[in-house]
Amino acid sequence: MLFFKPETDIDTIKALYSDRQFDSECARISAFDGDNEIGSVFISVRSFNCYLSDIEVSDDDALLVEGLIRSALNFAANRGAYIANCADNSYEHVLKTLGFKLSEGVYSGEIPELLKGSCCKKTD
Repeated sequence: MLFFKPETDIDTIKALYSDRQFDSECARISAFDGDNEIGSVFISVRSFNCYLSDIEVSDDDALLVEGLIRSALNFAANRGAYIANCADNSYEHVLKTLGFKLSEGVYSGEIPELLKGSCCKKTD
């Protein structure tokens, strides 16, 4: 059974992402299959915006990527974010399927719309 867990301890996050500045609330959402971590995504929340990056999965599983993104969006929404942004285009097919729109190299969308309904939205 898969489960998703946020890591919010700032010292742990700083150790994982030593190249970053942390001026906002952030977390690393991890996906687990039993005791094995099989994917993760980094998210930072600044005011009404959240930023997803460093999407990593053990294999190219679109459903796992979707689960990580949805978990990150829920995390952000519970902290007051309304707009989601993702410049990581390594899984652009999943971002588009969820309803993210590309503008100036960044995928973005309103979190309530991205979380709404089916994961099989029509893309351009």
